[in-house]
Amino acid sequence: ERAVFKSKSWRIVFNPVSIQQAVQASPDFGNALDSGKKAQDDLMGSSYQDAYNRIPGLLPHLSWQSIAEDHTTCGYNGDPIAMGAGCFVISSGPWFAAIFHEYGHNSCWGYPYLMYGDLTYASGQVVEGDAQLLMHVSMVGLLNDPQITAASKSIVTQQLSDLRANSVTYFNQWVQDRQAGKVPYDDVNTQYIREAVGILIAEQSGDWTYMKRYVRAWRNDRQVLDMIYGPNRTGDFWTTETPTQRATFFAAAMSAAVKNDLSSQFRNWTFPIDDGLFQQLYPYLLTKMDDPIGP
Repeated sequence: ERAVFKSKSWRIVFNPVSIQQAVQASPDFGNALDSGKKAQDDLMGSSYQDAYNRIPGLLPHLSWQSIAEDHTTCGYNGDPIAMGAGCFVISSGPWFAAIFHEYGHNSCWGYPYLMYGDLTYASGQVVEGDAQLLMHVSMVGLLNDPQITAASKSIVTQQLSDLRANSVTYFNQWVQDRQAGKVPYDDVNTQYIREAVGILIAEQSGDWTYMKRYVRAWRNDRQVLDMIYGPNRTGDFWTTETPTQRATFFAAAMSAAVKNDLSSQFRNWTFPIDDGLFQQLYPYLLTKMDDPIGP
């Protein structure tokens, strides 16, 4: 049995029990979903569907995002987003974090004029980490929306608290293990590492508005790719990019986003920063991040 839940920006095809549970915990569930989606769309410059519709030759995308129940997965991005019932609703209520994480993937990949794949295909965990950062933007945007009820905001606040505790605890242990030489630098569990870094930088800078600049580092800019790979690189980017290059780009992009050289802090966090590459990327990105994303 399936029911259809509709809001301004979403169409959800799910079992009626889960939909009822979500609405009972969050009476303005649809408004909360719309608010979180709008926060990401505003950040990226347009919606996933609008960006998709700019690609020549494809069938028009509908104006809303969809979620469909899937018994074999927790969550998977796409249109529709596929979600299991146990990840759609958890003990605190609808799992907004999981929903906006999957929509974050759509935001990352939905832009034909972004070079995001060139920077992240070699590491799925990098992709997961940036989807987490976009999820936080949605959640904080929802909290700042005066039209959202206290019940929904309470759910989001609890989920953000749990997320911070989990990722920052993991990150602190990871830094200690790295400093002790117990683990090499690789991209395993980078989702939690990048999420924790995003949280800590948001706390240092005062809020998450720096993300509006950070995502502009993903634009399809051949000069950035030439800095990373060299102008005469051969082979596919997923066979030539290294963890050090990814870490250095992340540090440079975050630094440019907050307009402050964070390379020393990233080195203290045990990221393997390539100083030469950082000194090329940081000043260049610093001048580019105020430009709006566009085709």
